[in-house]
Amino acid sequence: MTSKKISNKEPARAETAVPGVPVLPYGLEGAARFNQWVEDLIRALLIKHPGLGDWWTADAYEALEAYEHAVGVPPAGYTVVDDVRHPIAMPPTEAAAYRKKIREIRLAESVKAIMERKRDLPMVYSKLFCVLTREGINQVKNLPEWATIDEAKDPIQMKHAIIKTHSTSMLAGTAQQSKYRSFQDYMACQMSNDQNIHQYGTEFSTKWQPAAIMGNEIAEQDAAMTYFMGLSDGYRDLKTQKLNEWAGVPGDTIETVAGMKALASTWVLPSDVLWKQLDRGAFAIDEAPPTGKNKKNRGKAGRGNGKSEPEGTQAWGNQSGPQQQGQGAGQHGRGG
Repeated sequence: MTSKKISNKEPARAETAVPGVPVLPYGLEGAARFNQWVEDLIRALLIKHPGLGDWWTADAYEALEAYEHAVGVPPAGYTVVDDVRHPIAMPPTEAAAYRKKIREIRLAESVKAIMERKRDLPMVYSKLFCVLTREGINQVKNLPEWATIDEAKDPIQMKHAIIKTHSTSMLAGTAQQSKYRSFQDYMACQMSNDQNIHQYGTEFSTKWQPAAIMGNEIAEQDAAMTYFMGLSDGYRDLKTQKLNEWAGVPGDTIETVAGMKALASTWVLPSDVLWKQLDRGAFAIDEAPPTGKNKKNRGKAGRGNGKSEPEGTQAWGNQSGPQQQGQGAGQHGRGG
């Protein structure tokens, strides 16, 4: 009598056109998974299409590096060093030939980047359909702006459509109701005690962008303060310190969400808060918080007030427990 061999392996998951990204269900189930789905999608698309940058978060594509100047027409102040990147001694005839070769290489790279961009945009646009259900696609096609989206085949426009039809606040109702609910979700976004700063930043962006897309006029300086005030109790010392500083110098506030994220990501948490978060992948920062005494670290001059949303420089907490605990407590005491 023969016995059938039983495999302990789990059945393979069906892969979509975007490896590592599952199909997003339409309805309440998909809404509950939306934030994680966006994180998976961003990561997967950056691997396959790095030339576009993190366009979902920034709501803009990575700028193409334009060809700097025409061959034989150098700009004012142009030197050999600009091309070769370091001083080099060579006869003038060789230097001219070298500069020409460098310009030709740069022109070829610029043309290649432009061609890749033309290829990537419709490819990513098509991939977004492959991670939606048939019902979800039909909801997107029912939007009034669908004809414009389909003609442009632009991933950013498609992203806006997905947010309108699949995120928590956009499931049903009139446009006015969706606009109201999206604003309520945005204002209610608060950092929980077991979230780390990266998780909160991602969640805030997934609430802020839909609220703006649905027609709520939210100035970026207002969004920056909403993000700041939504930080958890672990950041209460930071909030007290900065609010007092800004009250003393009203024009010295941070006016972008990117700047607020950079500020929060460099603040050293108390050890009890830090260890509570470590189980969820939190990180420790090896840098003391800004004291406000050095003007280079304050206001518009020092915190990256650009419109994009970088998450800030973050050092992962890979130190041993006692060493990290002592370090966090010591730096926090000096920063307060």
